Amino acid sequence: MLKVISSTFALLVAYTTWSLAAILSGGFYPLGGGLSWPEGLVFFAPIIVLILPVAARLFSSGSSAAGIWLIAIGPIVGVLNLLLCAFVVLVCRAIFGRPHISATVAYLLSFGLWVLIYHFQRSGRNVGVKVKKSAQPIRVWRRPERR
Repeated sequence: MLKVISSTFALLVAYTTWSLAAILSGGFYPLGGGLSWPEGLVFFAPIIVLILPVAARLFSSGSSAAGIWLIAIGPIVGVLNLLLCAFVVLVCRAIFGRPHISATVAYLLSFGLWVLIYHFQRSGRNVGVKVKKSAQPIRVWRRPERR
């Protein structure tokens, strides 16, 4: 029962976060005033590289509630990645003094970070989530045959 309640609440959180992400994607001030394709890639990079593979692993192992929660917090991780990228833009503007160079450096650092995380995840050095497998397989109840 608790798993059903948790999954239902996670779906409500997912609906809210993904809706807010869609509404707020009209503009992101520090990266140029509008959400273009580089900012979209910065937003979706952690979701595609980290959250979806771990969620798929959780779904296949039977932990559907945890997988739904990961997908629900995906936009939050994407926004945090955008904020990190905006911070790198501000630091690079202070160093280089040119906005185009600083934005390019921020995009490359953001993509490089998630490519490294993907590499370590795939190589098995850092396997984000360890899932316990149940000792007994799930048995489906069947009505006894009548003779």
